[in-house]
Amino acid sequence: MKILGFDIGITSIGWAYVEGEELKDCGVRIFTKAENPKNGDSLAAPRREARGVRRRLARRKARLNAIKRLLCKEFGLNLSDYLANDGELPKAYQTSKEHKSPYELRTLALSQKLDSKDLARVILHIAKHRGYGNKHAKTGSDKDSGKVLSAIKVNETAMKDKYQSVGEYFYKEFYQKLRLESEKKGNNITKEFKNVRNKKESYEHCVAQEQVRAELELIFAKQKEFGITFSENFESQIIETAFYQRDLKSFENKVGKCVFYDEPRAPKDSLSAIEFVALTRIINTLKNLEEKSKNLGIGEAYGKDKIQEILKIVLDKGEISYKKLREILHLDERILFAKDSKLDYTKGMQEAEKAKLIEFKNLKAFKKAMGEDFGKFSREELDSIAMDIALIKSKENLAKKLQNYSALSKEQVEALSNLNFAKHIDLSFKALDKILPFMREGLRYDEAVKKAGLQEHRKHKQKGEFLIPLKDYEPYLANPVVARALSEYRKVLNALLRKYGNVHKIHLEFTREAGKNYDERKKIEKEQREHFEANQKAIQQCEILGLPINGANILKMKLWIEQKELCVYSDRKITREHLLDSKVLEVDHIYPYSRSFDDSYMNKVLVFAKENQNKLNKTPFEAFGNDKEKWDRILSLSANLPKQKQRRISNKDFKDKEGGFLTRNLKDTGYIARLASQWSKDCLKFENLSENEVTIAGEKGSSVHIEVVSGQLTSMLRHYWGLGDKDRNNHLHHAVDAVILAYTNNAMIEAFANFKKTQEQNKRKFYAKQIAESEYKAKKAFFEPCKDFRSKVLEKIESIFVSKPPRKRARGALHEETFYSFEDEKLLKKYGGKQGVQKAIALGKIRQVGTKIVSNGAMVRVDIFKDKKGKFYAVPIYTMDFALGILPNKAVAIGKDKEGVIKDWIEMDSNYTFCFSLFKDDLILVKKKEMEKAELCYFVSFDTSTASIQVEKHNNKFEGLSENEKILYSNATQKEVVGKSIGIQNLKTFEKYQVSPLGEMQKAEFEPCQDIALKSSPKRKN
Repeated sequence: MKILGFDIGITSIGWAYVEGEELKDCGVRIFTKAENPKNGDSLAAPRREARGVRRRLARRKARLNAIKRLLCKEFGLNLSDYLANDGELPKAYQTSKEHKSPYELRTLALSQKLDSKDLARVILHIAKHRGYGNKHAKTGSDKDSGKVLSAIKVNETAMKDKYQSVGEYFYKEFYQKLRLESEKKGNNITKEFKNVRNKKESYEHCVAQEQVRAELELIFAKQKEFGITFSENFESQIIETAFYQRDLKSFENKVGKCVFYDEPRAPKDSLSAIEFVALTRIINTLKNLEEKSKNLGIGEAYGKDKIQEILKIVLDKGEISYKKLREILHLDERILFAKDSKLDYTKGMQEAEKAKLIEFKNLKAFKKAMGEDFGKFSREELDSIAMDIALIKSKENLAKKLQNYSALSKEQVEALSNLNFAKHIDLSFKALDKILPFMREGLRYDEAVKKAGLQEHRKHKQKGEFLIPLKDYEPYLANPVVARALSEYRKVLNALLRKYGNVHKIHLEFTREAGKNYDERKKIEKEQREHFEANQKAIQQCEILGLPINGANILKMKLWIEQKELCVYSDRKITREHLLDSKVLEVDHIYPYSRSFDDSYMNKVLVFAKENQNKLNKTPFEAFGNDKEKWDRILSLSANLPKQKQRRISNKDFKDKEGGFLTRNLKDTGYIARLASQWSKDCLKFENLSENEVTIAGEKGSSVHIEVVSGQLTSMLRHYWGLGDKDRNNHLHHAVDAVILAYTNNAMIEAFANFKKTQEQNKRKFYAKQIAESEYKAKKAFFEPCKDFRSKVLEKIESIFVSKPPRKRARGALHEETFYSFEDEKLLKKYGGKQGVQKAIALGKIRQVGTKIVSNGAMVRVDIFKDKKGKFYAVPIYTMDFALGILPNKAVAIGKDKEGVIKDWIEMDSNYTFCFSLFKDDLILVKKKEMEKAELCYFVSFDTSTASIQVEKHNNKFEGLSENEKILYSNATQKEVVGKSIGIQNLKTFEKYQVSPLGEMQKAEFEPCQDIALKSSPKRKN
């Protein structure tokens, strides 16, 4: 049989190919994460945000310029005095100490006539700071919107009956007013003035746009009272321009298509979608309760009537609690609801079941907006209204659209136009219309789909020899990290299929991080840090007690500390003497390992060996549940343990769900796992399987070609097959996991389960002195998948060349955010005075933007040239060069001339030959003059200050570096095997190579130097 194993992470893929129980091939593919490593944002976010800022500033500039033209025409002012040249302050804005503040002028405008220039300043100041609010936007529900609205309300209250306008309020309350001692931000010695405008991340001075508009209208009215006359339409033109707001775009073209029909997906907050979600949860919950009832011999069954009764409560109230559901079902107290993060039975049943089984907050808001009554509307109309709310983001436009529903009152239209439905489900209203009737009868979603005769679009894909692009199968995948990982999986898989042909099976494993968002991955990292800290604490305690520091003792010590030095099953104190005696204590699996395959920390407790022997191959309840006094004591002791351990210890239903536990710990059912397996299954041709084929989880007569295996299983087999702990500092461990996956099958799992069962029995016999120590040790040995398995795997692993895709995309900021003046001391010193700064700009080392200087953005590419003497030269190419569409042709020269000015760079004319272009993660062959032979390595970066490159070893493996490699990777550490500051000019060998997704290397063919340009680059004339 031909089997492929894949270990897929968010930045790595380990793979292995096994044919007829022989490991034929294996390898590793490493790639970058498709997100900002600092905060998890999309890589497109900085560009999108910068583009948004540019557009906003451009719109504000256009709006203010239009007002300036109106003012200059009305008051006979010189327009050029109000328009800025790049980097210069307009003449009209140049002020001195004699000039009054705009806030003072805004206050004076209410009590006296202003001259034309001062009135122009007031109007422009209001137009620039026009308050918060968007007449098109619905009420925001995010944290910042809440702060803004709260600040507006506070300021509105403060102004009421005391100040005529916003400008007067700010001037008299804050302008040039000293802070009180209690308000000071710094020390109490220096004077501090109150802020008139908001500082960063502060919203305290937010005011509503309507208030600012009212102020401008009041100023116009007062100035007319004082004798100023305005031309016809001047006031209305100024106000309309100053407070103009663009309409919000509809989201109609952003909604994905249904998985069954070529129709838009239904909003998650539409009544049909809510009914679908509610029925799914109700039916699955009732099925679970029926199974538990059957196992207790009660045999309760819940039909259509109960489903409808529960559904009616949910649709009427928008929620239902576990407590209410227990009342409706008259549920036996011995039956507990399935695991839910909201349910905490350690608080007691009454308190725990107050938690909501189902809650729809937006349904409550929808009903409230409709006056708590859906009765006048058909389901079709309600769904249509929900769709309008989801698609039309403009409050004004939504209100207009809702007026088409004749049954809606003015109040209902106003309330509904403030709702914001953002999410959609995978199904259209047409699909829901087909599925819901069957679910109302009690069928699960999958059963209802089958009964309705529906089939997903993507499952109609014709199976082929190779895997199609993910976007052709799942066009609406929103997680870029998952998309990149699966895209690399496809590259490796297709390369293997080209090399070895169709296979019988593919075994997949995904790391915990795969498919998680940034915050979830950060939570995992936090858990890992806490785990590391607990280990360090355990190591310190081992040293204090004089215990040898090894894995077994560290685990015992962690459990000893966690259990407050008590045995969980006997309540006896565990002393130092007990810990020093290797035969007195044992680490017990709460759920027997041979029955659950749960080897996690949360399934382990430290107990006396005698208690473990009494427990046998049982759960705590199975072993001790009949002894009420002992059982109550165990429950009391477990209350001090983590909740996951409490649940395991107190579980009385393990036997009934044993198959489920086993399957869950063997199989991964996460979203990314389901997507990858379904994609591969629907789109690939496989070799036929035999009729008696059995899945890893033990399903007989199965034709399953794709299996997703739990990481727990591979971790356990890695240990028992002697393949060592993972060394996460190098990349090869990914391939080890893939090899284990490829060899994993049901026969292996069954044999291992029997082995563990026998091992547990032999351990008891040994401690009971029924078998000799030599016999016990012999029986501890575990067979390997094939002869010399470990040595063959390790030999194959050592031969791997880790593959990396080069990063060729020109992306990122054109320049860094900080702006420098031409007089900046650091720049003048770095480049050799003003002449050096000008030369640095001409060379592209730094860039001039307007009247300021900025540092370059990312270096995208480096072009390598060679002179007639064989010396190498590098031309750096930045994102700015790509944007301008002009290919640089000067190579880096280091140092300064006699006057201290940076040297001119070297033009690559006919005396120099182009060799190749380098991108990050390109494979190169390098030999320094001290080295005996050239080494393949990956290009990391180029440093223009030293004309040197940084490289890294393909597998990042520190152990076993040869003397030759030590010369190249002179900066190598356990975590990072790199060579820095490698001057390129005198390299003996400097060649570009290519590496396939499978790690096959070959020298790159020569390609002429490629021109550079982005879609947005200026078009150059020929």
